[in-house]
Amino acid sequence: MKLLRSFVLLMVVISCEARELVRSWTFAELLDSSDLVVVAVAVKVEKLQEVSELPNIFALTKEGGSEPLLGQGINTTFEVLAVLKAASSLKCFILHHYAVAPLPVNGPNLVSFEPSEQGRFLMFLKKDKDGRYIPVSGQTDPAFSVKKLERGLDGDRLTNRCSGPANSAGR
Repeated sequence: MKLLRSFVLLMVVISCEARELVRSWTFAELLDSSDLVVVAVAVKVEKLQEVSELPNIFALTKEGGSEPLLGQGINTTFEVLAVLKAASSLKCFILHHYAVAPLPVNGPNLVSFEPSEQGRFLMFLKKDKDGRYIPVSGQTDPAFSVKKLERGLDGDRLTNRCSGPANSAGR
């Protein structure tokens, strides 16, 4: 029994080393912290050459240490279906986010998009200094800022308004 308790305690310590506590976001916090709140659908996913450290999370090494968890940068272009906060003339924008493979146990709460599925997402975003948008909840746990919605009854036919440059007001 002592051995079992020691093992469980060790697993908790190892698990906590790799991950800080996950912040819980309220709807009001997401809304207040957002520059842009939209319902949108992904129309294009582009993997970037960028590889960056995800903040506040580490991968455990085979030697028992830890190292920063690296993510591959991704730009996903979205077509806006409805603007809930920000300029209503926005038609398209780019979401900058990351992917990690393989995804570690107790890892980040990442998002991914498949344009062919035409899924609708409620998104709480901040405008980054380069003009792209990023999740309000950060790059380590963007899933708290991006919620998949059930498909509308009317089918919401897409108009392919994102064939030109994204993030431009009035497009």
